[in-house]
Order: sequence, then C-alpha cells, then structure tokens
Amino acid sequence: MKLNWGTGIAAVLIAFVVMMGWFAMRALNNPSPLVAEDYYKEELAYQADIDKLSNALRSGEEVIVTEGAGSLSLQFPASRSGAPITGTLHLMRPSTELGDLTVDVSADSAGLFALATQDLIKGVYRMRLDWKMDGEERLTEKRILVR
Repeated sequence: MKLNWGTGIAAVLIAFVVMMGWFAMRALNNPSPLVAEDYYKEELAYQADIDKLSNALRSGEEVIVTEGAGSLSLQFPASRSGAPITGTLHLMRPSTELGDLTVDVSADSAGLFALATQDLIKGVYRMRLDWKMDGEERLTEKRILVR
C-alpha cells in the first residue's frame, strides 16, 4: 500500500483528536476542589482580613508558633494588659479538605495555647489564626508542618 499526503494528514488529525479526547476525559475525572465552597462571599469580606493583618503588623506584636512532635503551641504577645485573648484557629490542608480543622482558641493567663496534633494527617497545613486582643481584631497566617 502506498501512503500519500492525504493519508498522513488524516492519520495525524485522527491521532490529535484521540489525544485531545483522552486529555478531556482525564480532566473531567480529576477533582479540583475549591479552597472554600463559598469563595465569593469570602472574597467580598477580604478587606476585613487586610485590616486585621495590618492591625497585627502595626502593633509589632506577633504570635509565636511552635510545631513539635504531636503538638502545636501558640504564644501570644506578653504585652497584653491582662485582657483575655480569644479567637479561632483554622488549619487547612492544601492537598485535601479531609485534614482541615477549626478550633476555638482561648489563651491561658501566660498567653499560651496548645493543641494536640497527633490525630491530624501529617504534612503541610496553612494556618489562619483570627484572634482578638484588647478589643482589636487581628489575623496571623503561616504555613506549618505537622509531624
């Protein structure tokens, strides 16, 4: 059988269509979860997050995060005037939402909060700490490694 230009072009086009169909099937079977289900509502409230971040930076006081084997401790600023420190800690796992955790934070009299992490999936987490001290809301975001 003798091959000509038409046969070669048809073979290339058929191979291209098959390849694109294969890529489309792979893309449809690959779940792409959102960071948040209600991302539009969170985007509208992002200015409040910017204000909280600037409050934390302006004060010059930061939360010291210590990751240990089986525990995560948060040391709040010592310059607080005896006022209670409360907030919410969100641990978000980028690879899967199964490892996400939300905990209410209440620091003790020394400004320390500890969380046991032995039940969490090991790996990298995005930590978001919304906290309130002296009536001012603040936000701290960090990447942590749970071991």
